[in-house]
Amino acid sequence: MAKTPRAIHFLIAHRSTLAFPFFRCFLPLICSISLEHFVCREESARMSLRAQFACDKSVTAKFYALPESDKVQYSYVWLDGTGENLRTKTCTLDFETTKPDDLPVWNFDGSSTGQASGDDSDVYIKPVAIFPCPFRRGKNKLVMCETLDRHMQPHATNNRRKCAEVMEKAKDHHPWFGMEQEYTLLDIDGHPFGWPKNGFPGPQGPYYCGVGAGRVYGRDVVEAHYRACLYAGIRISGTNAEVMPGQWEYQVGPVEGIDMGDQLWMSRFLLHRVAEEFGIVASLDPKPIKGDWNGAGCHTNFSTDVMRKEGGMNAILEAIDKLSLVHPQHIAYYDPKGGKDNERRLTGQHETASIDQFSYGVASRAASIRIPRETDDKGFNRRSENEFVLNFRLDVNTIRQIREPGATSRTAGRRPTATRTTCALHSCVPCVSRAPIESCPCSTCPTLRSYADRHKAPYLAPFQTYPFSLFEFFNVKQTALFYPASLFT
Repeated sequence: MAKTPRAIHFLIAHRSTLAFPFFRCFLPLICSISLEHFVCREESARMSLRAQFACDKSVTAKFYALPESDKVQYSYVWLDGTGENLRTKTCTLDFETTKPDDLPVWNFDGSSTGQASGDDSDVYIKPVAIFPCPFRRGKNKLVMCETLDRHMQPHATNNRRKCAEVMEKAKDHHPWFGMEQEYTLLDIDGHPFGWPKNGFPGPQGPYYCGVGAGRVYGRDVVEAHYRACLYAGIRISGTNAEVMPGQWEYQVGPVEGIDMGDQLWMSRFLLHRVAEEFGIVASLDPKPIKGDWNGAGCHTNFSTDVMRKEGGMNAILEAIDKLSLVHPQHIAYYDPKGGKDNERRLTGQHETASIDQFSYGVASRAASIRIPRETDDKGFNRRSENEFVLNFRLDVNTIRQIREPGATSRTAGRRPTATRTTCALHSCVPCVSRAPIESCPCSTCPTLRSYADRHKAPYLAPFQTYPFSLFEFFNVKQTALFYPASLFT
């Protein structure tokens, strides 16, 4: 029960001594004012934090409406030391350009972003891609950057450079990527946007691709982000409400090569920046709410030139076969915590495969890799570049690929092998035998480690240890193209 204000307690306790007509006359008014103030204060405490601390956008609009000078504002954007959070700072230049090499290399305080120590804090940021700015508009730009160390070499947190090198080697294969980014809208107190503050919404079911105030929450953020991406030149393909209320998805692609990484990360920056305008948090956490609620992932659609031609199904299955050999490494790469974040989502429930199992299937949402029904029917993908669905889809917060021995599928006759005579990176016992790690002559064999074993000693092989092939590039690309492994959180 709410407490009565002290002033009212005092007046009531001393009512017999307040004999003067003045006090007797004004006592009801004083009590009324005190109670009114008390009620207003209680109402304010219950207000949404978003409403309490929101700025007046109409005031800001007056300044955005001021005539532009001949100067151009460039907002540099980069990934910080967490491998998943974005930072930005803005500079003013005297010229407009669409070529990243025309822009100066800048720097920032790496000791404040987890990328340097205080006694040697400068970290350089080098422009790699430029986008029109949907916030300042006009000639102003957003600039995607990569980080460099004091010797102007790629910083330890810079996975983009390694990816760009691989993409250059694989350019003749014309790899297409289509990313499906799921996210959850939260109030700034961390509670899902639109959910009752002291309870839960109804069970999942009516929210996926839903319409109506009782089924979707935060559509204004979604539509604003969509338009911001289009303005910025991001190849955003679509959007939809997801299974959990307050959860959404947008798709980027198909985009070829390293441009996919630049566009995906800039689309994420735009998402966070647009949500900021509404006083809402856009979370990419893979499992923001515990319990019987879907998580949020980033599914990867992928194909190469040969996969898009007749007979392409064979190339798809060969790729799945090769992906199966490096599953544990991928799990460790795909989020900055060595798989801990993804472990919360990939449970085998809520339309996910188990983090410890390898599988593929046709039109199966419970498999690590889902081959579209049309691709399986035709044996290859006849879709045009303007259509989004590619040859196969990897359920990534992780990529765990290959079907279990004995599993059935319409593609059973073309099934990748489920066992090997040698380990992917070592000459030891079969790498997909699921034998105990103690039985492996090579105790460091990553493909024999259970997920729990990996957490005790995660295997993070250097990028250079992988012998290059298109599909091994594709694996590494999953961890590096979109820069850090955390891309898929």
